[in-house]
Amino acid sequence: MPNDPLNQLPQKGPYHIRGGDLYIQVEQFLFRVHSYFFLRESNFWRNELDGPVTANNHRDDAPLKIGNNAATRYILKDVKAADFTKLLGVFYNRNYGDFSKAKGGDWIAILRLAGKWDFHEIKELAVEHLKKHTMELSHRVRLYEENQVDGKHLFPLYVQLSSREEVFGLEEARVLGIETFVLVQQARERLRGQASPSDPMQNPLPPGIQRPDIRSIVAATFNIPLPE
Repeated sequence: MPNDPLNQLPQKGPYHIRGGDLYIQVEQFLFRVHSYFFLRESNFWRNELDGPVTANNHRDDAPLKIGNNAATRYILKDVKAADFTKLLGVFYNRNYGDFSKAKGGDWIAILRLAGKWDFHEIKELAVEHLKKHTMELSHRVRLYEENQVDGKHLFPLYVQLSSREEVFGLEEARVLGIETFVLVQQARERLRGQASPSDPMQNPLPPGIQRPDIRSIVAATFNIPLPE
């Protein structure tokens, strides 16, 4: 990422922390944070920031390749300052694990940045909090898929989509995307056979089918290991 060619420094961002060793510019704001969190959590950031290890320094003491002062700040051009601030709020939570003030939209923004940079633990945290917020099932599936959420969270959603009675509308199909929509439809066909002629908008499961059977059929259709 090239340095900002302008000499004028941006204004301080919401997180401009004394003792921070990493300077990042997002939009018109300059953030000063601790590289420790970025290097610990993300291969993307390790590749971007880790300097060379020599005989005179250990990996933990290696200088940053970029962003170690305001003049060489790392510039993020495809991220909103408001969303970046929400992500940093996970690292610098003053309430020690209490995220009760964070809204569903906040966790969506956090999940997207965590997915972009592969912050695995933050993705897990975001998903756990998003479970507490209402969201259309198709939108939740699309969000999780786009951000490479662990399959253990996606699989129950695939089961829900495949086993519900209501047939899909056009908008739901668009949200899911062609690949997921086709796989869900295949799972539904394997579970049910043809739709009920008496009510084309309903497609109930046949009597007697058990949940283990549903899970096995869905896992086989999506070609994923059956989660425990």
